[in-house]
Amino acid sequence: PDAPLIVEAGLAVVSTPDTVRVAHACVADAIRELVEPSCMINAHLSLAASTDEALRRSHHLLQAGERDQARDEALAAIGTAANRTERAALLDVAAAADPENDPRLVVEAAEALIDAGRCDRGIQLVRDLGAGDDPDLERRRLTAVARGAWSNDLPDKQAALDALERTDPYEHPTEAVQLRSILARITGRIEWDPATALDHARAGLAISERTGASPHVANSAMATALLVGGQDHWREHLEIAIEQARADGDVRTELIASDTRFIGELVFGDLDQCLLLAEEALERAGHLQVGFMTDQFRKNVLLARMILGDAPRANATEAASLLSRSLRWRTRDHLSVVAATGFSDSGDDLRAQHALEAASAAHSTDATSRAMHFM
Repeated sequence: PDAPLIVEAGLAVVSTPDTVRVAHACVADAIRELVEPSCMINAHLSLAASTDEALRRSHHLLQAGERDQARDEALAAIGTAANRTERAALLDVAAAADPENDPRLVVEAAEALIDAGRCDRGIQLVRDLGAGDDPDLERRRLTAVARGAWSNDLPDKQAALDALERTDPYEHPTEAVQLRSILARITGRIEWDPATALDHARAGLAISERTGASPHVANSAMATALLVGGQDHWREHLEIAIEQARADGDVRTELIASDTRFIGELVFGDLDQCLLLAEEALERAGHLQVGFMTDQFRKNVLLARMILGDAPRANATEAASLLSRSLRWRTRDHLSVVAATGFSDSGDDLRAQHALEAASAAHSTDATSRAMHFM
């Protein structure tokens, strides 16, 4: 009955003729505190009954306390999920609803969430779960921690090493290649140990060549290790990685390999070609609707323009605007350098100093990012 007043006050908007949607999560929290628990349960049951969408329905059933039904309906809908994001969300609901807190369901949900890019939630699930007695499940749990942590710019080398120790490369070649890839990047880009990075990359590539597992992941890691070590043939490995990733529909590996190709050309190649690669990759990431990589490639375009000396003031202004968003640390580091350089080159020393101070205060663990501060 109070809905018209809430809408009139600007705290909610009309979503359908029968429903309103609050304008901010804080409003929802305040309403939730004011409403009697029994009313909230009835509201969620009513919302569950009003939709045929499995994800929304199972979510409302869970909020209403109908845990068994929420779990069963979420699991039943997994096979018809529209995409990996929806599948991950359904598994997340099923794991949260499961009265027995089945660790296998929790790990499966975490794996799906990490695959879908929701690394924070995936890592939270497996870390909250803790170590278990089942050796195979513990292998999967540690692999999920290692994968999610690396993707989230918070690498966990020990988790990767512990998972690798438990992973037979011929029983679980895909996971073995993934772990070798993560370790190649940690030792190469963070610890700046090119020899060890190359050892991990070669081991991953050997597993891939013997088993046929994840050649795109293995070749991408090999290219990174070669670049860090200043060695040749990285382009060939990236071409294989990008081509195979597209064939397999692995968008994440494709775009990461494209980003590595940009960095390689930036350091060792043709700068004009580098800008073209960045612009093409930005268009591709936008088409695929991969948000964090769209930001990464927009940063790459600005970085290439900075090095070419194009429109420093405009580049700095756009970089400063992007820095107001939630970004990965490596993207933030590079943008801070673009902003500082552009403002300095255009005579705005005060804003340049602020950009440098911000970069120094919060930078990534990635040595390739930190090196940008000294350009």
